[in-house]
Amino acid sequence: MIDLDNGARLDVQESEANEELRFRTVSVSQYLRDWRSISISQGTPTYVARSVSAGAYSLQAFYIEGAPMPLLPDEIRARYEEVHSAEPRYARYNDANGTVHGRIHPRADAWTVRSTRLRSDQLPPFRHRPEHDVESIYWSMVCALLRVRPKGFKVEPYATGELATAWRCLNSHEIPDVHSPDAPAFVDLRSHILENVYAEWRKLFPPEMKDVAILMWQISQHIRPEYALWKWEDDKFKADHLHEAVQRLIFQYLYEHRDKDIELDPTCLRPTEPMSEEMLAKEAAARMFGAGAKKPASPVVSKNPSQRSQAKAGSRNGSRASA
Repeated sequence: MIDLDNGARLDVQESEANEELRFRTVSVSQYLRDWRSISISQGTPTYVARSVSAGAYSLQAFYIEGAPMPLLPDEIRARYEEVHSAEPRYARYNDANGTVHGRIHPRADAWTVRSTRLRSDQLPPFRHRPEHDVESIYWSMVCALLRVRPKGFKVEPYATGELATAWRCLNSHEIPDVHSPDAPAFVDLRSHILENVYAEWRKLFPPEMKDVAILMWQISQHIRPEYALWKWEDDKFKADHLHEAVQRLIFQYLYEHRDKDIELDPTCLRPTEPMSEEMLAKEAAARMFGAGAKKPASPVVSKNPSQRSQAKAGSRNGSRASA
């Protein structure tokens, strides 16, 4: 699956391909912003791959390490090979002799790798890669799966906790203007979603979708690396290696859940916006004064000095009587 309408031509100079891709992405985003709501116009920036959005490869050491090519259980593997019988491929993509996705595994100390091998002046020229298409599909999966609501699951008036944080990262993403000298340093908040551990993915989904959370956690480990910085063996590199890894994970999930459909409610989606400031204020007042309680009225103080004196005297007499 490739977004050909907004794709880059790879038969031109790498810098031109990069600029064309960025220009078309920004142009479509602006076009949508001009005539549709902001929530729709954010679609293209939300789905674009991180390095394509930044116009450069990431040097974060966290993205150097990667997960090995998934291996399917025997029964699922047999079915997988049956589906791909016209083009036997399973063995071709498997790791061998210490490779990860066909690449020699990096040194354990990723920070040392960053400081010695991955200096910015040693980076390969940026270009659009097949991995970027897979990442775009990944972001669209994240958005779609976070919105669906299983039948019977509570209706949420607003996004809370980890769900609110995830949508804030997704909806706030914009393609930076790399040509502006005054542009601030670019930070892609969506990376926080990729870095989620399994327990955090579980909190993003209803209990009925816990296996979906596992799937997204597994896929994230393959989407996360900056594969352009990996050193490949010529006979091991496959341009669609990431397609293969993600395809295997999805295939295994579908096979294992072929009789375990999750019935969804198409009439009600899960929210993307957090609680409004007005609702926050109301909840704070309810916690302070109790649910349904009214704020205590201020004591009425008489403006007549004689009445105040009589009230004080009555209060003292009452105190002596009770004693």
